[in-house]
Amino acid sequence: MSDAAQARLRALAVAAAPVALLAGFLTRPYLSNPRDPAVNAEALIAGPTRWMSAHLVLAIGLVLTVLSILAIRFWLSSLGEDLWSFVSVAFVAVGATGLVFVVGYDGLGGWAVADSGGDAAAFFESAQRLETPIFAISAVLLGLGLFALAGAVLRARALGRAATWAVVIGVFVTVAAPSIPVGWAVYVQSIAAGFASWPIAWRIWRSAPTG
Repeated sequence: MSDAAQARLRALAVAAAPVALLAGFLTRPYLSNPRDPAVNAEALIAGPTRWMSAHLVLAIGLVLTVLSILAIRFWLSSLGEDLWSFVSVAFVAVGATGLVFVVGYDGLGGWAVADSGGDAAAFFESAQRLETPIFAISAVLLGLGLFALAGAVLRARALGRAATWAVVIGVFVTVAAPSIPVGWAVYVQSIAAGFASWPIAWRIWRSAPTG
């Protein structure tokens, strides 16, 4: 594969990650309070297949997030920024792995409970005790990784002023949004991730060798 094709694939991975996350959240039924087991149980019972499908898309979005950070790391390394981009990859990879576990447990576990006629509310109450510490630690690690990424972009001076601010503000909102216990926060988070990612994706695309 040519260098140009590889660069464009990396750009597509960066651009696609927030889109996949938004698609997963839009596919999942709206949860007025995502932390309430009863709200989750009601959504699961209303559509078990939709519930599982949404969580599968979210897991794909998290995998793409790791790939996108690797792609950005490759680009920043070519510009001489090695330290913070490396830190970003390490923290995001570990954080995203923990979140994939939580998403998979909720999605597949919930679907299995609904399919067998089990008590969905009891499942989510039990799952919450297991998932809460994993989610909290993973979210913190992911957030630290994204802040490191923003720092790497600033250090490399790789983007124009407006694009750099879009990345920094997008990262801040992406990290802060999960702390808001309302259903619409996940949509804000995904869109903010797009604002942080798309200027970088465009610059990586434009940096692809020609000829």
